[in-house]
Amino acid sequence: RRVNPGNLFIALLGSRADGHDFLEAAAQAGASAALVSKPSHLPPSLPGVVVADPLEALHILARFQLSRLSARVVGITGSVGKTTAKDFLQSLLEDHPDPAFASPASWNSEIGLPLSVLSAPPDTRTLVLEYGINAPGEMERLVATAPPDCAWVTSIGETHLEGLQDVAGVGREKAFLPGAVGSSGKIWFGPGV
Repeated sequence: RRVNPGNLFIALLGSRADGHDFLEAAAQAGASAALVSKPSHLPPSLPGVVVADPLEALHILARFQLSRLSARVVGITGSVGKTTAKDFLQSLLEDHPDPAFASPASWNSEIGLPLSVLSAPPDTRTLVLEYGINAPGEMERLVATAPPDCAWVTSIGETHLEGLQDVAGVGREKAFLPGAVGSSGKIWFGPGV
């Protein structure tokens, strides 16, 4: 949706739209290249890289970017309060000598989290990410893309039950985030956990 000159456009296949339908618009907006799974949709003016799964390619790019950063990752999840917690932590870190970067807006999904990682400046030393899920398996994917050094679970409640079934399912999936923190990391739980 937000293509700036020089950007890489990733043609994601969504439930409501196919990113391949927007390749011409991306080229006109100045995209320098595109990741696609349907090469026949590439306009002649836009160089492309063909991949089997553009979403998986996005996660691979984010993992690569994270490996290049010398940043500790603070992961925040919860049924409510993720963005507020992230904004609070970001404001606390503003005066710290080590540069910190936090997810823009509520970029916490299987698309938003890797985009957050890719948006981090090269000098980032603390990367604050939101991990949002609504179906089983999503947290595992997010954690594999951006393993947390610290985790903050704000709350567990009755959200996204269409995919997670019940509060126990929510808790089970959210638990993958603190479960991924190593022995030298920190884990915080909010009052709703």
